[in-house]
Amino acid sequence: MNEAKRELRARMAAARNAIAPEARAARSEAIARHAIAAWEAGAFAWGAAPEGERPLRLACYIPIRSEADPLPLARWCWSRGIPVAAPRVDAAARTMTLHDIAGEAELRPGAYGIREPDASSPEAALAPGTLVLVPGLAFDARGGRLGYGGGYYDRLLARHRAAIDAGAVQLAAPAFAAQVVDAVPVEPHDVRVRFVITENGLIDCSKGV
Repeated sequence: MNEAKRELRARMAAARNAIAPEARAARSEAIARHAIAAWEAGAFAWGAAPEGERPLRLACYIPIRSEADPLPLARWCWSRGIPVAAPRVDAAARTMTLHDIAGEAELRPGAYGIREPDASSPEAALAPGTLVLVPGLAFDARGGRLGYGGGYYDRLLARHRAAIDAGAVQLAAPAFAAQVVDAVPVEPHDVRVRFVITENGLIDCSKGV
């Protein structure tokens, strides 16, 4: 399993890095358009919420290296008064928390060179009605996700597994189409994403199970 993950990580990182920066930016904008259309259509409604309900909050990773950039969706949320939270990492404790931010200007260089909220930013609960955007190297149509191996998102999401399994918190992965593979090696404890959003559109992973 570990060898399969290492091989897939290397292959997917190379494929993603091979996309020119201009193309990555254009594809990230396309991903945001698909996400906004899905949001407005109610695709991210959760659990047994009344018809027409929408997520109340966005939790958004901050991109590094050649990742798909989710910030265009965050900007759309800010423009509509939808709260946005971003992760802050405690590298010593190997934990990650979410903190409310009102814009990109509130981000500062943090652990591993990733921009993150200042320590004074209020911590945000991963409450029902949150759409969580998670990063990764590879995804499949059943919601399998291959991360970077640090386990930060795995540990954060594991604490909210019941709400995720019930659909009260939705997970979505912005990714380039080249990152979608036939099958990602997963283990029983791995948390699957509900949606993968590529430049080609929205993949509802509940239909691929």
